[in-house]
Amino acid sequence: MMPQTDLKFKQGTEAIKGLIRWSSLTELEHHSKAIDIALVEGTKGKSPMHASGMALILLASESFRITLKVFYTPGSCRGLMSNKGKFATGEVSEAWIADFMKELMNMTAGSVKRYLNAMNVRVGLSLPLVMLGFDDIYETEFMNSPVCERDTWTLETRECDLIFKATLEIFNSDVISDLSWAPPQAIVDTDVEFL
Repeated sequence: MMPQTDLKFKQGTEAIKGLIRWSSLTELEHHSKAIDIALVEGTKGKSPMHASGMALILLASESFRITLKVFYTPGSCRGLMSNKGKFATGEVSEAWIADFMKELMNMTAGSVKRYLNAMNVRVGLSLPLVMLGFDDIYETEFMNSPVCERDTWTLETRECDLIFKATLEIFNSDVISDLSWAPPQAIVDTDVEFL
């Protein structure tokens, strides 16, 4: 069962941040079959290196660019992958974990893209990449855009914690300020009438 999320209507940059967070949560739940996922603000650690592994993907439009990263520790993700019931924990290799994280990035970014397209914002996606978490410390502190916002959150599962970091570079603030979004309401089965 998906945890309660903030169902408030969001506008501008908060709409994009909310959409990305919601997509990361729902796609992790779908992709891993994990239950009781908690979305927590920020990270537990203060280190500039969040974990040994990092997967990332880029979403780009004429008005903004989003770099989305997920940080993970391969050893702790074995349990998350074996959750799907197909493999024992010891059978899950690091290569499978890397593929799992790339697919999670693909699905999360694809969800964001679908919602942005529905708002008439055309967005392109890169291929997801996996690299060392250490590489994140080389992120350029000052991006090319006049406005740059960052958001960091953790998805906690029984098996492991995944730290997400989104960087939003804004090139046209008018397009961003016009965006609005709220998480879709869950459909309750009791509302369905049968003939």
